[in-house]
Amino acid sequence: MTVPTQVRVSGVSNVTANEQDVLVYRSDVPRSTTRTAVIYCHSGGANALEAFRPVPDSSYFKILRMVAAAGLPIMSHDLGGPWNWGNPTSSTRINSVHSYMQTKLGVRSDRLLLLGASMGAMCAINHAHNNSGLVKAVAGVFPAIDQEDPAIAFAVNDMNAAYGDQATRQGLASTRNPYTYRASYTVPTHLLYSTNDAVTVPGKVTAFASANTATTAVAMAAAGGHFDGVVSDSEAQAVVNFLLTRA
Repeated sequence: MTVPTQVRVSGVSNVTANEQDVLVYRSDVPRSTTRTAVIYCHSGGANALEAFRPVPDSSYFKILRMVAAAGLPIMSHDLGGPWNWGNPTSSTRINSVHSYMQTKLGVRSDRLLLLGASMGAMCAINHAHNNSGLVKAVAGVFPAIDQEDPAIAFAVNDMNAAYGDQATRQGLASTRNPYTYRASYTVPTHLLYSTNDAVTVPGKVTAFASANTATTAVAMAAAGGHFDGVVSDSEAQAVVNFLLTRA
């Protein structure tokens, strides 16, 4: 089967001054206000360019290429910095990216899909929770769920810096820490996790999913650690299908 030609637009300051972004879409799909945009939220310590770097076929990054091939335009962005931890700034950037995609491709203004990895999944879930009328679905891979989890204590200083200080971050837990608001979460969400992940531990992922009816947590068949778990083609396609049915 011939893979549809994809257009890649990369740059600095297309959306936000001094921040990078990457937009990928199919060249044969016309500009349309009936298309729904997908925004990718990068992992901790990374940036917009993480999304489409050359990677092994076993990597979850293939999901992004598959999303674009399926006809959904997808864009990644620095979202305020490498360690945003789903802070309010990341949501402001997501809104700006969505506006840019409306201007560039004519995508729908009333619907948005989010895809995130690790810290980026937390970013996506936070934005969805606070914009449940706009965000129709979230897909997350190796998702970080709880800012207070001892397994990610190594990142506490970065988390605090992202929010200004620890008191501010913890004061926003009801809207910015998914594990805190897990029972009130309502946006359809598909989480793909590794049972051997020692960073974004599976217990927090399954607890989040068990606390609400909107979330499905799926363990990858091939166990692996954080980011080196093998995402099968069928698991990747299931994520794409999940987003397509809610576009």
